[in-house]
Amino acid sequence: MSVLPPILQRQHDAANQRVVIEMDIPASLPHFSGHFDDHPILPGIAQLDWAIALAREVFPLPQKFQSVERLKFNAPVFPPNRLQLTLEYQAAQGQFNFSYCRSADGQTVSSGRVRFSSERAEELA
Repeated sequence: MSVLPPILQRQHDAANQRVVIEMDIPASLPHFSGHFDDHPILPGIAQLDWAIALAREVFPLPQKFQSVERLKFNAPVFPPNRLQLTLEYQAAQGQFNFSYCRSADGQTVSSGRVRFSSERAEELA
């Protein structure tokens, strides 16, 4: 189970399959422990994990993870900070796009696309 940061606000545009989530990134998050002691940086894997966990809360994603594509980390995230996560679901493709922007200046810090498959493991064998 993901340890999510404090969520400050959610805006869900159901018609366009889009969610914007404002989150607080305090230095007390366990993700900063040991990464790195003198200069903490939010791990990229935490950003990806949060995007998947939050997308699963709001979109009817297929169960089987397939791939991560176009994953980019444009800028480091230092605590304390606030991020805005945008999730856009494309049901026909079984995927969602995500992007994190710093709330203070709007700079994109990371983005990517996550694909899922409705095929079960037995069908792939």
